[in-house]
Amino acid sequence: MKKCSIQYRGMLCEARSSEEKRKNIPKSIWESWKSHYDTEDFKAKSAQYSKNRLSEKCGEGSGPSRHTGGSRTHREHARQLANVLGRPPYPHELLNKTHTKGNNEFVDLKSKRTYDAVMSKITSASQLVDESGESPIVDFSKIYMDEVGGVKKACIYGLGSQAVFYENIGSSSASTTQPQDCSFDARVKEYVQEMKEEMKHEMREEIRHELHEEMKHEMQLEMQEQVDKILQERLPILIAGLPKPPPSTLPTGSPPTGTPP
Repeated sequence: MKKCSIQYRGMLCEARSSEEKRKNIPKSIWESWKSHYDTEDFKAKSAQYSKNRLSEKCGEGSGPSRHTGGSRTHREHARQLANVLGRPPYPHELLNKTHTKGNNEFVDLKSKRTYDAVMSKITSASQLVDESGESPIVDFSKIYMDEVGGVKKACIYGLGSQAVFYENIGSSSASTTQPQDCSFDARVKEYVQEMKEEMKHEMREEIRHELHEEMKHEMQLEMQEQVDKILQERLPILIAGLPKPPPSTLPTGSPPTGTPP
């Protein structure tokens, strides 16, 4: 539904910009759209939305917030990072992946400030030493959530479609030497299990379809063999039951018509 909504919105934007009716849009619908586009209320909302999209959240000169994830979802970027790191990526790692250019520069000031602030807090927390002299426990995900302000309007800054895996991060923590995030790992395992079940279902359907086609082919061959067998058995009987041709009416010894004597 989300993808359909994006496609539909893009189609409307393109049609409105070209001011030409598409062939797949009925004339009555197109006329109702045009009259709606000319209203003052629509023009005011359109101008405000454009302004919001271009807003610089970190002040003038910081640039509008954006990412470099392209057409790939944050979930796909997270999978790629997991393959490289050997574990699920932390929020700041995903932010760095989806908000930097090829030269490792951040696309806007907000993403750079957020990443630098998170890394600074992680470094500071990692350098602390408790009374036993052991390395402290650092919750990377919680540091990130605190820095970006947690969940806002069902979203978490920098995480895109991966926000659902981090929104309930709480007391789970990780050591600096062997980072682990129990809550996140549990969510990833749950997601992987769901994917496995979905793949199993698809494989069952595919196998069922193949078996159905194979059985259908075998039944057709068997039916053809039975038909051939029945024809072979009944063909002599059918031939024997055919009426015999009438005997010739010509006198004995008379030549056939048209034959010279």
